[in-house]
Parts: sequence; C-alpha cells; structure tokens
Amino acid sequence: MRIPTLASLLVATATLLLVGCSQEAPKLNTPRKEEAAPSVAVRAGNELTPAPAPTAPRAAPVREKLGAGQCRTCHRIQYDSWVKSGHARKALDCEGCHGNGSEYATLEVMKDLARAKRAGLIFQTADFCAKCHPTADDSYLPKAHAHKKR
Repeated sequence: MRIPTLASLLVATATLLLVGCSQEAPKLNTPRKEEAAPSVAVRAGNELTPAPAPTAPRAAPVREKLGAGQCRTCHRIQYDSWVKSGHARKALDCEGCHGNGSEYATLEVMKDLARAKRAGLIFQTADFCAKCHPTADDSYLPKAHAHKKR
C-alpha cells in the first residue's frame, strides 16, 4: 500500500470542497418557493374544512361630485360670494376645497360635524391655499367665501 503524498491529499481535499460547495445547502423549516404555506383548516366534527379564502380590504366609498349648485341650496351666503370670486372664474368650486359631497350633503349628516367629516367633508388649512397662493397663511381662509355671522 502506498502512502499518499501531500500534493495528492491537497488536490483531493480541494476537489471535495469545490464539489460540495457548488450546491446550495437546504434551508431548514422554510417552505420552498413552489410550495405554498398550508392554510389553516377548521375541524367540523370528523371532517376538516379548508380555511376561508382571505377577503380583499374594503375599498373606500366613491364620493361623487355634486356641483356647487347643490351646495347653494343650504349655503346661499357662501355660494353668492364664491360665484363672484376668482375661485369661481378658475373653476375651483365648493367641492374643490371641501371634498366631493355625495356622502355628506344631506341635512342629516351636515348637522353632525363629526359625522360629516367622516363622510368626507374637508376643512382646508393654509397649506392647501399655498398651492396657488405662495404667501398664504391663516388669514386666507375666511377670504375664500363669505360666512354666516354667528
């Protein structure tokens, strides 16, 4: 029997390392990409029922634009001052600032401010005005249209 030389041992070791390292080691406890994670099943009596399919998240309600004429019915003072304004000439109407009104326009909703806001009513800040008026501050807000005296 012949004793292997140091050179042949090195070659054999290098060959084993290269062959062994060329394959990716399996990852433990991780499903392969082609395998879907099992769904949770519910036991009903002696039978297993598959878990219900996940439901899509509920979409936000579509708020339709009603037009300034609809707002005029209850907000005559605001409408009459708006219609003479630069905003009206630029086609920036009530809903352009306050949000589309289909969900908050009813008297029942408008009488409850918190409910109207949940339904889409927006009260703008000076930041909104600054989109067109770079020097806008809080003094711009009351100038957008007339307001009822309280």
